[in-house]
Amino acid sequence: MGDMIDELASLGPNWDGEGAVPIPPQTLDNTRRLLSAFSRSPIPPEITPNSNGTVSLDWASQRGWMNVEVGLSTFTIVLHDVDGTLWFGVKTHFPVGEHSEDHLRLLAQYCFSHL
Repeated sequence: MGDMIDELASLGPNWDGEGAVPIPPQTLDNTRRLLSAFSRSPIPPEITPNSNGTVSLDWASQRGWMNVEVGLSTFTIVLHDVDGTLWFGVKTHFPVGEHSEDHLRLLAQYCFSHL
């Protein structure tokens, strides 16, 4: 997945031909943090750049799907069950401090227990 992040880093202005902005380095670092925290996923995510400078991480299973949109200082997680019903959604700031990676791993464990 590191190769994909490197590809995202190389996207310049207007990379989609419709005015997209480059993905900021901090967003790429945050994406790496989340991918590391979510690394125990039994399902690899689809990684997609967004024209507003964020990155989407998507997981799907027979039970449902999860989308994580990663930005400069926040991320949004949305979990849906297989019929599309919203099960869980939250937008939050990236945790900072001594136990921040533990918090991200716990969040990942919680999410994947329902996916």
